[in-house]
Amino acid sequence: MPMTQNYRMCLTEARKRNVYIVARLLNDSASKTSKLPATKLSAKLPLVAYKMEHRINEVARGRTLDEKTIKVLLLHLIQQAHRRRRQQHQLQQQFAQQQQQQQQQVPQPQSASTAAVAAAV
Repeated sequence: MPMTQNYRMCLTEARKRNVYIVARLLNDSASKTSKLPATKLSAKLPLVAYKMEHRINEVARGRTLDEKTIKVLLLHLIQQAHRRRRQQHQLQQQFAQQQQQQQQQVPQPQSASTAAVAAAV
């Protein structure tokens, strides 16, 4: 049994409605902006909707939500994810720059023959 079916069985009616709203909002957004084929989009959408509803439910602490509130919370979660991804990208760039600087600062080891020639001169 797929994860989505197991998850769906233990949802209350209010949470099932929330999943439906999240799925509809995600589908509307993805159909406007996504370049993925419709088959891939429809395959991934239910699982993403369940995950997002779970995160929204954690934030809302089980309160009953209307569509407008779900939309606001969904936007908030998406902004957080983008912020985290941007911070990770910036950290990776800083790390790469530090690695390049360290490689430029470290002198290349000289072999014994070049060290002897340098000492003789």
